Amino acid sequence: MQIAYSSYTHRRRGIMNCEIGIEIRNLTFTYKQNASDSRIGPINLKLNKGKFVLLTGESGCGKTTLMLCINGLIPEFIGSEYEGDILINGESVKGKSAGEIGAKVGSVFQNPRSQFFTTNTLDEVAFGLENMNLSKKEIETRTNQAFRDLGIEHLKNKSVFELSSGEKQLIAIASVYAMNPEIVMLDEPSANLDSEAIESLSAMLRKLKELGKIVVIIEHRLYFLKNLIDEMVYMRKGKIERIYTANEINDFTNNDIINMGIRKIDKTCIDDMYSQNKNCNIEGALIVNNIGFKYRHCKPLIDNFSMTAKRGEIIGITGNSGAGKTTFFSILAGLKKQMCGEILLDGHQLSEKERVEKTYFVLQDSDYQLFCDSVWGELSVGEKNKNMELAKSYLSRLGLLEKIDEHPMTLSRGQKQRLTIAAGLVCEADVFLFDEPTSGLDGKSMRAITDILRVIADEGKIILIVSHDMEFLSQCCQRIIAFKKGEVRMCETNNTVKGKNYSCAST
Repeated sequence: MQIAYSSYTHRRRGIMNCEIGIEIRNLTFTYKQNASDSRIGPINLKLNKGKFVLLTGESGCGKTTLMLCINGLIPEFIGSEYEGDILINGESVKGKSAGEIGAKVGSVFQNPRSQFFTTNTLDEVAFGLENMNLSKKEIETRTNQAFRDLGIEHLKNKSVFELSSGEKQLIAIASVYAMNPEIVMLDEPSANLDSEAIESLSAMLRKLKELGKIVVIIEHRLYFLKNLIDEMVYMRKGKIERIYTANEINDFTNNDIINMGIRKIDKTCIDDMYSQNKNCNIEGALIVNNIGFKYRHCKPLIDNFSMTAKRGEIIGITGNSGAGKTTFFSILAGLKKQMCGEILLDGHQLSEKERVEKTYFVLQDSDYQLFCDSVWGELSVGEKNKNMELAKSYLSRLGLLEKIDEHPMTLSRGQKQRLTIAAGLVCEADVFLFDEPTSGLDGKSMRAITDILRVIADEGKIILIVSHDMEFLSQCCQRIIAFKKGEVRMCETNNTVKGKNYSCAST
């Protein structure tokens, strides 16, 4: 990215803000699968140059589909019935390839792995520039500028396989940034980011806005965008219901947010009160005694960690990416063996095999836990004697009952996440482990999951949740454990939720 271009853009912003960058005319789209909500439109929308636009709404309302129409992946690569027109800078995209459109529209997808083509971060950021047939000097200049401008020089020349989910997301953004498109579209970029990575993301987005780009971001977490948004396009059931200005967004009441099914606009902050997390030998509890774990050729990731979780407790686990949270869950679930220490349930020491039987682990990436050709199949697979009436109840409460016969791969990211959670809840387990269960979830679904978790906790289950989602943790957790490299802390505060005393925590 050339500084000369940046200065030129700043001089032009007053003019650019009056020009239409994206115009959508009577767009309708229907997937060939003919799913129950597979149609979007008709949609009419005009986005001016230099605007920062939030595209939001409940999961499955058509946000990602609209993005794929704008960047040309629909209809070129995804079978569909497509009518209407989309204009970029006044020019129709009809007849243009996704590659031609991609020169003007840069896209960052929900899963950054899906757009990686190399194994090295430096090569990855340079890859798009090489396909633009730029000179070697220009490629080097733009690549180095992207790492520098976005504050991620510490990620330069690393293996993409060594990156956390958040770091992969930042590299994906940098690869688009380096290509200098006029329009940048991002699909839920904060889904798996920790608080520090979200701050980095926010700074990146501000940089793009300052350069006069049209930024279109699909998001459910809204607090880190509050001071960036110029317009909020709210979708419901495949249509644009309303467009809100920045001032109107700031005036949202809590009832407005609940009725729209979106997340809070303001950041959830709860005063921290830390105490030493000591082991106590009590019945009816999960006890972790002085466990340790390290990967080969690395320093210990978990070092003499102890904790106790009583039946009926919901405990949050948070901390920076790479601090050992998911590894800890893998040990509890019997998927990894600790180097030392012991894990007990109800006074009985558990082997790895027994842990597999006693726990249910909902993974961060829902695609890894979807095996069947229908939503109903996912809930009925595996254990015998499942309570299928309860399964239907969970599907109903999570807004998936009408999709019971659909293939899981046709669902949106948030819908897949809800499906894996529902599949876990119908299993006979004593300990439930949820790794980032609200990534990709709208506010309505987040609140529904919160209510369900409280119900199964009241039945005597033990629930542990790894999450960076403070809004979610504050609503359902009695306490929180903060994992930090070289340090683990307990954090608790008192709060009353729906007339019942829950302790809520944040780090």
